[in-house]
Amino acid sequence: MKNIENEFKFEYIIDYDKPIIVSEFTNALNAISNQYEKFLIDKYGSERPSAELYVQEIKKGSIVTTLVEYSAIILPFIGDVNTVFEFGNYIKSTYDYLLNGKKDSDEEKLDIKDLNNLLKVIEPGTHTNNNVYIQIKGKNNNIVLNPLSA
Repeated sequence: MKNIENEFKFEYIIDYDKPIIVSEFTNALNAISNQYEKFLIDKYGSERPSAELYVQEIKKGSIVTTLVEYSAIILPFIGDVNTVFEFGNYIKSTYDYLLNGKKDSDEEKLDIKDLNNLLKVIEPGTHTNNNVYIQIKGKNNNIVLNPLSA
């Protein structure tokens, strides 16, 4: 059976002046994967879509890692649900809560493991003149959401 690619892409970008430690980069990708899995379980419970994030591409220059969601089937009860876009909204609302106290309902479910994962996502950007960006891109590679921006 052929996997079906989601139309939205999750781009994780590290714009750096100083080299990135390999473990920080892999920890960040693992943290994104862990939070995505937790997001799906929290949101859908036993009806969790059988979707996984895959690295589609890593580009030169700044580290631009494109993650895409593939699922074995499109589940009819999910309809137009797009977990990559929803996950981007979850990341945005979580960081908004942590930075500004702006609260949605999902932030009440954060635990120490979640906070550690969220720290690992931004850790490569904590070095002098390094920045981390996340962009959710839709059709024609258009940016539809910047979860780490205000």
